Amino acid sequence: MNVSVVISTLDRCETLRKTLLSLSQQRYRDFEVIVVNGPSTDGTDQLLAQWHDRIKVGRCPVANLSVSRNIGIAMAAGDIVAFIDDDAIPHPCWIERIVDGYDRPDIGAVGGFVFDNTGFSFQTTYIVADRFGMADTHYPFDPIDAFNTPGGFRYAAHLGTNTSVLRSLLVRLGGFDEEFEYYLDETDLCARIVDSGYIVKIVPEALVYHKFAASHIRNSEKVLLRRYPVIKNQAYFAVKHGRGIRGFQAARDSSDRFVEDHRRQVLDLVKRAVIPANSIEIFEMEASRAVTDGTARALARTEAVESSGSLFPKPAAFKRYRHRNIASDRLTLCFLAETEDAGAVAEVAARIATLGHTVHLLSPSSCGNLVDFDDGVWSHRVAVRQAAHYLSEVPASLWDRSETLAGEVNRIAKSDRIDVIYVPTNGCLATGVLAETSIPVVATIQQPIAARVLAQPPDFYSFVGTVVAELWWERQTIIFADGLCVPDIETLQYLEREHGVVVDRSRLVLHSPGHLDPVSDVELVSLFQKLRCSDNQLARRVLRSSAAPTFSRQCRVGEFWFGSPLYSWLRGFSAGRVDWRLWAYCNMLKEMANVSSRPVLILTDEIHPYAITPARSPEISQVTDATVTTAIENARYEHGKAEFAAVFCHLLVDLRDKECVDILIQLAELCCPGGPIYITAAVGGTAEWHLALRDRLKKSGIDAEFDPELLGGAPEPRRYSDIRMEPYIYPEINGTPSVVAVLRFRRNKPCA
Repeated sequence: MNVSVVISTLDRCETLRKTLLSLSQQRYRDFEVIVVNGPSTDGTDQLLAQWHDRIKVGRCPVANLSVSRNIGIAMAAGDIVAFIDDDAIPHPCWIERIVDGYDRPDIGAVGGFVFDNTGFSFQTTYIVADRFGMADTHYPFDPIDAFNTPGGFRYAAHLGTNTSVLRSLLVRLGGFDEEFEYYLDETDLCARIVDSGYIVKIVPEALVYHKFAASHIRNSEKVLLRRYPVIKNQAYFAVKHGRGIRGFQAARDSSDRFVEDHRRQVLDLVKRAVIPANSIEIFEMEASRAVTDGTARALARTEAVESSGSLFPKPAAFKRYRHRNIASDRLTLCFLAETEDAGAVAEVAARIATLGHTVHLLSPSSCGNLVDFDDGVWSHRVAVRQAAHYLSEVPASLWDRSETLAGEVNRIAKSDRIDVIYVPTNGCLATGVLAETSIPVVATIQQPIAARVLAQPPDFYSFVGTVVAELWWERQTIIFADGLCVPDIETLQYLEREHGVVVDRSRLVLHSPGHLDPVSDVELVSLFQKLRCSDNQLARRVLRSSAAPTFSRQCRVGEFWFGSPLYSWLRGFSAGRVDWRLWAYCNMLKEMANVSSRPVLILTDEIHPYAITPARSPEISQVTDATVTTAIENARYEHGKAEFAAVFCHLLVDLRDKECVDILIQLAELCCPGGPIYITAAVGGTAEWHLALRDRLKKSGIDAEFDPELLGGAPEPRRYSDIRMEPYIYPEINGTPSVVAVLRFRRNKPCA
């Protein structure tokens, strides 16, 4: 079926331009566009002159929407005439879904849901109107069966910015009633369609975004500038359609109620100083005249115009819209940006859109939610909301942003399948789409986190609170993303070396968002095409299981966090030392991935609460105290013996102290047989001394799982990859520099 899209316009040159451009993304091929220009004075004529070879242009001498639409109907050569406002943006599948709605011979009109100016909330969904011109614009269920009875008081209706009608039916009905210059024009048409025995149908997926631009009727604040036509049209409508069903008096009573509603609105606007104080007096005069005029015109009207086809002679030939920009292998893509201005991501999104693909650009917003259509790109500015759940290793602020954008991806996917997501790795931005969606993800890394840290060292708490999470998720993204973009091969090699991974070259493209390179853009699209049909379900399940809200670092965390060259930088960080609590936490998280479902015990002084707080869950007990002995006593009192799958002592002990063996035995008593015991200890002495210590512990049923040669006081570790322990210089233990290590022991048998 051919479709004629009619746009009536009046002094909305800029919004009309956007509407025309948005129609270039319609996936349905067989449509023409007709623009009927009213008495505009804002440059609309010049705009239409630029488009004359692609569209039909009509002229309407008066500011009357129904007259304008009837001119459009007369010019339409399509089987279906669809109407959209000059301040509205259709979904790319709008026409396609409108046409699909005509699936029965008795379907006379098809419309859809309409978003308001935010693009997030609905202005209308299912509409059920009555014969007095009142309407429920959010009816709870599809009215197609219950409200399409000829002569029924209530009936299914459309909003004029998203409606379509069979042209043959429009001709038979005489088009729009030109008494309705604005307001209730489409509601009147729907009533006549139902009364003629046809069905008015609403397709939820046939979406239109209505931007509510200012006009000669309302200002930019959506305040009506003239209420006379609105009230006059309701009075006319109520008598025309309601008098024969409910009686003349009921129709007049509905007008009185309608006027009273508007009176309250005017009083409220005056009270809030939105409109002048004399607006009340003006309203009273206009309202009385409007009801009188509307009633009189309804009583004087005739039916002749509604049974004549003389208004609509045979139109000019169908003129297919020539501005469609749809690639033969079209993709629907989501590009995620870290900041509100979107930067380089916006540039590449715009370039990919010019290749004929549907592109959504998502960015966090500080000014609320807004969907718009900018230069061929669907722009989604999303207010960051507090997440319902968190990933333990991602700082809340970063996860809130990432999860919010992932939620918007899922919202878009409800109305249009998303083929691929493109996302930078900075700021853990990829975490949400990797953990919360199953859509293929292409990650872009322009500067590795490690390189950024080395070039611009953050303060210690920024490192702990943000950079550590970014490093971790950069590695996870490289592993689990379906595709990877890097600017050059040197960056790739750096990432592979830092994270100990090898990237599959078949899922790699060399591409830099901020550089105009048509060849690399085409290569990026080729990667998208390759991934659109990929099955990533298994990999995502693995990722989600490793990113559970409790403990998710199921990998060799030690090798990752403290690998070269970052390790060298960390060694010199914070007054020449690394906080040993970071390493203790690292070992704890690694071990947590392997322990059974039995609880674990953490003993801490909470000097470094960040390292402990994300680790809390129902399976964890934490005892806080200033001394190891008191903490052990409290844990034993609360939990008994041999209950915990693992014990982590973040309280610093001195391995050279003669009471150390007793402390270890007490810790082992709290751990189930075979479970690990981690202690953070100051160490020193010779290797022979440590061998003797191991022997004494073994007799007590405790195995020491560390290399004694590494504990001889050496200022640097012998190797970086030993994740069982890592010594550091800690300058103030008992007044002298000491080596601090996180040591692992294991309980082998019941302690004596």
